Amino acid sequence: MRNILIIWILVLAFVSTNAQESKKQTRKEKRAAKEAIQIEQTKTALENKVYVFEATQVLPSGMRSKSLTSSYEVRIENDTINCYLPYFGRAHTANYGSSQSPMIFIQPIENYTFEETKKGYMVKLEASNDNDRLDFTFQISETGSTSLSVNSTSRSIISYYGDIVKVEEKK
Repeated sequence: MRNILIIWILVLAFVSTNAQESKKQTRKEKRAAKEAIQIEQTKTALENKVYVFEATQVLPSGMRSKSLTSSYEVRIENDTINCYLPYFGRAHTANYGSSQSPMIFIQPIENYTFEETKKGYMVKLEASNDNDRLDFTFQISETGSTSLSVNSTSRSIISYYGDIVKVEEKK
């Protein structure tokens, strides 16, 4: 009787271990499928020039990085950039009396280049805002994790970190 009980416990342990292993494989497969979808969506969005960069962190030149608690983004739609980002840093020239961030504007994109790199993609674009010329450089991983560096003619360079997300269809 005791031997039967030991055999029964071993069988249950074996079945239970195999069931857990199959769940782990299923999770891995789900994760891989989700990642493949993200990779395809990111590449398609960049090629079509229709995407949103959602910023979660900012790194001003010569300052500490800051987590962003509000929703900030750069929206690229065809030949237009809609930039809504905070700016922390040094201004070499500024508009007198302006209280709005110099990184909040809607302007046409002047130059747009998209290229694949070893680790993902690089997008460069230029835009003008009032008396300022801005160069945006996006370093994007295949899955959409992004670092954005913005170089300005009248302000210190600033970097942002976040993700590229698909633009939701308007209903």
